[in-house]
Amino acid sequence: MTAAVILAAGYGHENGQSKLLKTLPDGTPIIVQVVKNVRAVGGLKPIVVVINETYGQSIQSAIERAGFSGLEFMHQTDRLGAADALNCALPIFLEDGKLASETLVVFGDMPLLSPKLMRDMVAKHREVESKLTISSWPFDPDHKLASCMGNYAFLVRDDDINHRGTPLVVDKEGESLVVSMYNGMIPQEGDQVLSSLYVVDTTWAREVLPSIEPMFKGDGFPPEKHMPKLIEKAMISSVPVANVVCRNIAAEIIGVDAHTPKSYKTVCDLVEGL
Repeated sequence: MTAAVILAAGYGHENGQSKLLKTLPDGTPIIVQVVKNVRAVGGLKPIVVVINETYGQSIQSAIERAGFSGLEFMHQTDRLGAADALNCALPIFLEDGKLASETLVVFGDMPLLSPKLMRDMVAKHREVESKLTISSWPFDPDHKLASCMGNYAFLVRDDDINHRGTPLVVDKEGESLVVSMYNGMIPQEGDQVLSSLYVVDTTWAREVLPSIEPMFKGDGFPPEKHMPKLIEKAMISSVPVANVVCRNIAAEIIGVDAHTPKSYKTVCDLVEGL
């Protein structure tokens, strides 16, 4: 059985309202569209939405008003980042009757992620018996969305890592593998931009998530536990990692960043172009 976690516990806001309640051109709140896309994957059970104490009730109400039922809601009590939010949800998937061998992890601010990409990732995860499955977009500097990738984590294969951001993983199979995160740098051609979409082996993730150390994101807020650190944990322990490389998902991986007003307009423009 495959479970799903929708991470909606972030504190990005505008005018006192969660950014996840901002609406797309058809009036649908961002978080509601994400839930709709996850439900469309099919076969995911249970689906848990992780929320916080500040905006959680309004997010839950918006989802329920949209007619979605059968979801479970968990609260992240401390502001410790996405990896901690996932850790808050995983225990429920290990209960009797809810045991899920793998868990699809989706960020609540990414309404363009398609059910097809999510299904493909789950299928790949099962096919190769991976502990962690990620997806990435080969960065194209000439793509119209290239300038939107400055705050995304990306994989770098480069012997000279000193100038390429925060190194999280090095010396994998004789070559440097670096996850550069949140430094405002635009990736270079050949880098793999992470989609912020994950499939994890539930038991493995439960074991390693508590060991992730908080790190500064550079946005002025306290350090948080970030999801790309799971890649480091997997590489260090030499567990199987799968990467679904997709050359046509640049539009899907654009999320709404509360600190980058342009991102909301970009998402709305992309939705209107569908």
